[in-house]
Amino acid sequence: MPSTGQKPMIPWKRFWCRFGGPIHVGDDRQGFLTDHEGDFTKAYNPNLSTLEQLLNEPCLILCGDPGIGKTTVVQQAKDVLKASLGEGGRMISLEFRDVPNETVFAKQTFESLNWQQWRNATAKLVLVVDGVDEGLVKIRGFVSWLTAQLRQEPIDRLQVILVCRSAEWPVNEGKQLISLWGHFEKPPIFELCPLRQCDAELAAETWGLDKHAFIKSVYHHRVVGLGALPTTLLFLLAEF
Repeated sequence: MPSTGQKPMIPWKRFWCRFGGPIHVGDDRQGFLTDHEGDFTKAYNPNLSTLEQLLNEPCLILCGDPGIGKTTVVQQAKDVLKASLGEGGRMISLEFRDVPNETVFAKQTFESLNWQQWRNATAKLVLVVDGVDEGLVKIRGFVSWLTAQLRQEPIDRLQVILVCRSAEWPVNEGKQLISLWGHFEKPPIFELCPLRQCDAELAAETWGLDKHAFIKSVYHHRVVGLGALPTTLLFLLAEF
């Protein structure tokens, strides 16, 4: 059985909804995501998408609460992104925990050899920036600053994917950034949904536990909300 310090890779299928859009997470609104792929729950949550279904967006904003698994889902999708680049395509991926200020950000992006070679070529480049909420602290007005930097770039060959905590995403500044790619009927801003009950059961099985006994205990102790988040689910598994 894994310890709390280990995080086994569990093949969850995660879903995203429109930013601020309604989702069904139980009648008390604090539970597992109601499974729209279930035999008896197909009518619930009809408008969810996997990340792979969203990767055609030229500018994609991925939000979610702390501990919900945004970084893990994006990391797992990078192979799909790389495959979409085509010949000569490039990817620049960074996390703001490793970026102290705008000078370092610029060196790793706009001033990098990768970026300069892309600018003078005809291929596609994908820029993935995780931890934008932290970036907003380190670089004041980061999203507006990024928008200004990109105005002179060939954005028809650029895809930008930003990952941010929902509560921290600057909606107005974000609109300006998204508008660089034109008008969208619906802004390409999405939130990661909580886990489904079947996801928690899969995690219990991965840990070598009785999945039915575990789920029964989660409901008995009224900690379904904790069981629906990957980070706290691991602690519940260890405690069980």
